[in-house]
Amino acid sequence: MKVSFINLFVTLLLAAALTGCDVSAFGANGGDVTLYWQAPIERANGEPMPRDEIGGYEIRYKHVKDSSYTTIVVQGNSQTQLVIPEVPYPDQYVFEVAVFDTNGIYSDFVVAK
Repeated sequence: MKVSFINLFVTLLLAAALTGCDVSAFGANGGDVTLYWQAPIERANGEPMPRDEIGGYEIRYKHVKDSSYTTIVVQGNSQTQLVIPEVPYPDQYVFEVAVFDTNGIYSDFVVAK
């Protein structure tokens, strides 16, 4: 099985547009997709965001022709990567990640490009 790696090296900001995606894919015909991200260090308003205020991350993905996403919620603040197994033709998928705080406030989703 070939392995695809999609890297999201971003500083996530709550309630803000997120930038800094670095994406590279390998094994275009299919395989596992690994997403990586960095925990946010501040909120959109510039206030510090202590790590213990991070509630988790929501990852969503879909084929470009689909209208609905498959969603995975990662609880807690310690995990900064996720493997999505056996994605056929990962270059035809959209992968996104958002962070939410312990009060349930979400950031915008970051799109892997």
